[in-house]
Amino acid sequence: MAQSNRGASDKQIVEIANADGRVLITEDRDFGELAVRQRLGIAGVMLLELDRLTNSAEADRVADVVSRHADKLLGSLVVIEPARVRLRPLE
Repeated sequence: MAQSNRGASDKQIVEIANADGRVLITEDRDFGELAVRQRLGIAGVMLLELDRLTNSAEADRVADVVSRHADKLLGSLVVIEPARVRLRPLE
């Protein structure tokens, strides 16, 4: 289930996602920093770098990445760009 918590701190968002073992989907690069450098133990992060795409094209791109890489999303930082996908283990 998608969830939006406007006004919540980044750490609160991480706690909410982790409580349910969810992968965090965001356009906020701070979460990549929290996951990789500060090692906050995020279950997984999908960072969307899709600014030039329409909302519909962005949704299609994310759906495609999820279907192709579903088994790698937990425990990874996944950076989705229009022409490529980068996966980095969080541990």
